[in-house]
Amino acid sequence: MDRAEDLQGLLAGDAISLRLGASTTIANYRVPGYLAALRRQHPDARINLTVGNTSAVIADVASMRVDIGLIEGGCHHPDLTVVPWTVDELVVFVTRGHALAQLSCAVMLADAAWLLREQGSGTREEFERKLLPHLGRLRVDMELGDSESIKRAVAAGLGISCLSRSVVVDLLASGDVVEISGLPVLARTLYRIQHRARSLTRGVTALLKILTLETMEDGAVEVRNNCKFERING
Repeated sequence: MDRAEDLQGLLAGDAISLRLGASTTIANYRVPGYLAALRRQHPDARINLTVGNTSAVIADVASMRVDIGLIEGGCHHPDLTVVPWTVDELVVFVTRGHALAQLSCAVMLADAAWLLREQGSGTREEFERKLLPHLGRLRVDMELGDSESIKRAVAAGLGISCLSRSVVVDLLASGDVVEISGLPVLARTLYRIQHRARSLTRGVTALLKILTLETMEDGAVEVRNNCKFERING
């Protein structure tokens, strides 16, 4: 059906269409650059973006509500293919003047008031996988469903958090927050996911070219062409 609709649209001279699902951090800090590149190549492209946490995007791809998903966490759904496409760095940070900004140890970090994303978030999942074994325990003081809210709350002195460097790069540069050093490297792989039963549409094909070849603007990292290998979960 996908190929038939695509062929019909191509013969009719229709614009490409893309239904994209993206987890929150990717949607806010990476996708705008991708969509700008897509529109430069296809000015009449019809684009629909659905934003949610990693679990929500997986559900949307599995139910075929979107053509392709970009997620921050792992995916083990048996009906989906999972392909790594770039690496994202996470940063643990506090407001300037916080005691942990000067001196930190595992006990101090474990007892700190943590402001974290909700369960089901790829950022939360990776944080717990990488840091919880290092800390031994964790005191979650607040759960917030938006990274912007978290970074502003940390800057206001409400606690400590861990987010993508792309989220907090502005506050790090201004000195409103500081990065806590001496922790394990917090790098995670970002993935694109697609339903096994869906064929590649022209819209998805155009996006994939951008994901693998386009260098993001405004200081974002270059997307590495590491989609030559594919891991199929399930």
